[in-house]
Amino acid sequence: MNSSPEPLGYLTPATLRPDAVLIGTSRKFAFAMLLGGAGAVGIGAFWLLSFRYGYTIEWTFVLFGAIFFVAGLWGHFDKKPRLIVDNDGFTDCKYRLGRVTWDQVAGLRKGVFNGMTYLYVKFADNEISERRRAFELVRPPDAEALEATIPIGACAIAPEALIELMTERMVK
Repeated sequence: MNSSPEPLGYLTPATLRPDAVLIGTSRKFAFAMLLGGAGAVGIGAFWLLSFRYGYTIEWTFVLFGAIFFVAGLWGHFDKKPRLIVDNDGFTDCKYRLGRVTWDQVAGLRKGVFNGMTYLYVKFADNEISERRRAFELVRPPDAEALEATIPIGACAIAPEALIELMTERMVK
């Protein structure tokens, strides 16, 4: 018996319950990436046009600036929620953790690693934990064995408020 559903793909439509709270990407975060990317492209282009030697650093600024600019545009126009929290559990729509029911969760906490805020989800069952952790891109070193991590720094809700909301729903 499979105790957890398959992880969600990015284009998987979200199923909403009446009590669901959708948590999207912070528009401030997306705008900051957009502005920073445009600034880096501008600096790189200025250096390319002003100096006639060593193009490596100039093109690096242009390349990474363009990547940040496109990521900022994507984040600004992307309407898909990052997390959906309801009375039965939560769904991670961005990082492929998928649907997690509250009976699978043993605890929640917030942590910071390399300047990024993470939600640490401690699972009650090791089998579920192993399956969920297989999709993590970055694993903070302070994460415990039964914990999976979700980056929440770019969410449109404060990390403390998110953990409070999730803990409140978990207790119900």
